[in-house]
Amino acid sequence: ADAKQRLRTANERMHTLNQRVSDLEEQENERAERTRQLEATNTLQSERLAALDAERERELDALRKELAQREATLDDMASAAEQANSTANTAAERLLEAETDAKRHLSLIDELDNSRQQLEHQVERLRESMALRDEQLELKEEQLQLQQQELA
Repeated sequence: ADAKQRLRTANERMHTLNQRVSDLEEQENERAERTRQLEATNTLQSERLAALDAERERELDALRKELAQREATLDDMASAAEQANSTANTAAERLLEAETDAKRHLSLIDELDNSRQQLEHQVERLRESMALRDEQLELKEEQLQLQQQELA
């Protein structure tokens, strides 16, 4: 009976151990399945990340190209602004020269106007003088006529 009891106990222990082994195998299978799922998820996430990285790189390339174009446009605009500034400076210099010339011309016009007024005044005096001479001549002619009449 003692051997039977020990056999029964050994069988129960064997059954318990088999059950534990079965439970451990089931846990190991579940763990392996979870590991496989995690690896699959990891792979998908890695692929998504790689796709996102590639998309970001394309976007960065596009942004770099756009930035380069904008910088080129800004360079062109700066060059055009420098050219316009140079042209404006040249125009301002020419305007100052024209203003100086205009002032000089106005001064000459004033001088000419003064000369014209002086000449007009001189002409007026000459006319008056000639009128007086004409009068003197007329008087002399009258005197001569009177003298000739007296002599005759």
